[in-house]
Amino acid sequence: MFDVLSVGLSDVRHLYRSTLVCSTHSRSASVASWIIDDRLSLAAVVETWHDGHDSPGLIACTPSGYSYIEKARPRMSRDLTTNHGGVCLFYRSLLNARNIHLSDYSSMEYVCAMIHGSGVKVLVIAVYRPPSSAIGKFLDDFSDVLERTTHYSSVVIVGDLNLHLDVKDDLGVMKFESLLVANNYVQHVSVATHVGGHLLDVVLTQGDLPALSTNVSQPGGLSHHHSMIVCQLNISAQDHHATVVQYRRNWRSFDLDAFRADIASSQLVQSSTLDNVDELFTVAAH
Repeated sequence: MFDVLSVGLSDVRHLYRSTLVCSTHSRSASVASWIIDDRLSLAAVVETWHDGHDSPGLIACTPSGYSYIEKARPRMSRDLTTNHGGVCLFYRSLLNARNIHLSDYSSMEYVCAMIHGSGVKVLVIAVYRPPSSAIGKFLDDFSDVLERTTHYSSVVIVGDLNLHLDVKDDLGVMKFESLLVANNYVQHVSVATHVGGHLLDVVLTQGDLPALSTNVSQPGGLSHHHSMIVCQLNISAQDHHATVVQYRRNWRSFDLDAFRADIASSQLVQSSTLDNVDELFTVAAH
């Protein structure tokens, strides 16, 4: 049973090429070590440059006891150096994951999965917005994502949006933040996540799924340009309905004599000193 859901985010640009050319002891091994060392329940990775579910880079990234759901960017040529993009969500194998298709979006790449098991039930979306996509179109697409997921009780959205979210007077940033407010989302990353000094990455949750901690590494390292982010989510804080147990008689085999005997031996009859029947029912009501 989980009480804390640990979610990681990393941009691992050129994963596909580094795995094939530099051996599995390069970036893929580092990704696997990061997932294990930080004991991540979920790990979102963007800019993977992979081609499909059986890509060697993804397989090499996957630690023992983990599985993944991925979405590759369609390759436009045979040149292995041109397939930028790609999104993957790694998850512990003791969790169940169901891939969910929301819609086709031209401004961003995403993986959406319903994660459940061991007390967890949450919709997780990993997003990557290429810098070349129009901000206006992305905001329309992102708004559509939020609208399509309103009926889910718990949602986590992580990813690299390539928006300078630290520039608060930017029109695109202002529109993005208004979407978050209107849909009751909280951004848990508040410091620079890129070597250029800007905040580009997000860990978003609905307001009723609080974060216990958010750790942001120095930009660089594994992803060269971005930070690695680990967020601990307090899933035990979600509202759970109390179980109510009720006992009822089987009316199809109702035994009138047994019912009379139960009434006669009940606490209401045995302990009451009142003589008025109406008063007895008044006592029972209280």
